[in-house]
Amino acid sequence: HGRVGLESQVLMREQWFDDSPRFVIEEGEALRPGQEAVNRVRLGEPFAPLSLIQGAGGNFRILRTRPVELDIRAGVGGRQTLANGLRSLEIRSGTEADPDVLVPVDSNASFGFEGTVVGLVRVWRIIGTTEFDGLVPVTEGDEAIYTWRNQISLRLASFISLNYRFNVLRDPNLGLEDDAQTEHDVQIRFSYNVF
Repeated sequence: HGRVGLESQVLMREQWFDDSPRFVIEEGEALRPGQEAVNRVRLGEPFAPLSLIQGAGGNFRILRTRPVELDIRAGVGGRQTLANGLRSLEIRSGTEADPDVLVPVDSNASFGFEGTVVGLVRVWRIIGTTEFDGLVPVTEGDEAIYTWRNQISLRLASFISLNYRFNVLRDPNLGLEDDAQTEHDVQIRFSYNVF
């Protein structure tokens, strides 16, 4: 199989602080007298970053039944990240004496071996899907990149479903401070067949 893809964020990225406001400066800037602490900072504009994904390899169907499906894909691939003005937040104490720092993220490229595991489970009106996609770079200095996407859907009617999504992303090329970032969301999805 072969694939080419493009991923991005349509909306701007912001970092909100749950606790008290924090002092944040741009890398290389000094804290100006009278500067106030903030409750949020903007990390990127819409479409920052742009991630290009390519791969080629084999697709193996391990299991294919009505309630369960399992596929494994393996091959070689690449990931290019165009930062497009993206910044990462270097967390410090957030005080006036030691403020957090906004650091520009560099555009980069990684090439190596990739693998994907895709699973699906159907039970009554519930469908669960999982997809783990990873790249182990052979380029020097690059670290492993992976994305794990999970979704559980409950069909409430023929045109409406309730979905819970849980995703995990580890991409050191994005300047993420933690080893992995997680996101959760609940959606009510409406669908209509035109044809």
